Amino acid sequence: METNKMKSLNKQFTLLDIVKVCFHRYILLGCVTGATLLVGTLGLNLIGKSKETYVSTFKYIIPSIQNNKYLDGRNFDFQDVLSKSNIEEIINSNEQYATIKVNKLINSKINEIKYVREYSETTKEVINSYYSLALPKSVFSSKSQAESFINDLLSYPINESINSLNSLNYKIDLDNYSSALRYEDQITYLNNQYNFLLTNYDNLINLYGNVNYENKDLSTYSNEVKTLDSISKIKDLSNEIKQNGYSMNVDQEINTLQLEKKEIQKTITYNEKKIEELKEMIKFLLDNSSSSQSIDIDAYNQKIADLITENIDLSKRLEEIDTKINNATIAPESFINKINKIKIDLENATDKYLEIEESLIKKYSNISFKNKRVVEEKNKTSTIKNGLLSLFAGLILGCAINLIVDRKYLFEDYPDKKKKEPKVSEE
Repeated sequence: METNKMKSLNKQFTLLDIVKVCFHRYILLGCVTGATLLVGTLGLNLIGKSKETYVSTFKYIIPSIQNNKYLDGRNFDFQDVLSKSNIEEIINSNEQYATIKVNKLINSKINEIKYVREYSETTKEVINSYYSLALPKSVFSSKSQAESFINDLLSYPINESINSLNSLNYKIDLDNYSSALRYEDQITYLNNQYNFLLTNYDNLINLYGNVNYENKDLSTYSNEVKTLDSISKIKDLSNEIKQNGYSMNVDQEINTLQLEKKEIQKTITYNEKKIEELKEMIKFLLDNSSSSQSIDIDAYNQKIADLITENIDLSKRLEEIDTKINNATIAPESFINKINKIKIDLENATDKYLEIEESLIKKYSNISFKNKRVVEEKNKTSTIKNGLLSLFAGLILGCAINLIVDRKYLFEDYPDKKKKEPKVSEE
């Protein structure tokens, strides 16, 4: 018995013996393989689907964003596109996004925007630059829903450009006009608004070109501001104020002018005293210098000249103040109507400018998708591939189990199967 056991252990087995043992228990092999195929395919599909993504490769064309800043000065950051507030706002704005798994989308580690550069194979220089956005496929119910949502999501900086425009107050001078206490100040604010409009039209033309809006180009709108009939009257109204001493509040105006007059008189007195001191200093230097000394008194003389010039200007201002005090009077209704007409025309022109700029932002800001596709599917799960892998794994596992169960038959022969004896009929 012991001898037979030693013989069995010393027996050399071949590859064919291994194959026979692996496939000897074919029912067990089939069960293990089938179970592994089912579980493996389902498991790999589940894992694979969690890694599937929709990827958008795109770049922005937004002329109003200069040096990575919005019009209101805020910094522009592409990562703001994926902010929780932006995602929730877009989902809440459209019923077709109701099925999107919001929390999973917000908390997904897949969400990211990367800067992609394409290099020339020959020169190795950058020939194109894009941004790449990846979002988990599992949060969407369909590809069309994903495309629509991603398109809206990526529109964030365009919408923010419009919001930044609307957040700016392009009527500051007009607001100041309404709260001004002097007609002279109102004229100044109107001039400021006029120049502001012309400057901004020049900026728009530099940014977009002399483009067309409602059948007129930008330079035409700018010229319309320049040729406003009311604008041409600003200088005449300014002269009318000076000549007639128009005041919004005569008593208050006179008090203000009287205070200004006192301050000017103090300054003139101080300057005259300073001039006398400088003259005394020059006389002292000249009297106490020897004939061999060189005295530089040019600086003193220049200072005296500056003070004399300042006093001359202040004296002219005093004359103007006296004239205003003597002529101070309430402006007639005709004058008030004319100056208010300028304000109304500039307000309408400003509204038109804002309308034009917002329209240009919308028209010339866009998202350029690479290959004209909003999304591409990445890491797509293949059920056939997963099935084949699971089938192969099941066969290996089944063969391994058969080898473990019947390992002794690698060293000894399989027992002969008992043949069924034929039944003998009883006679």
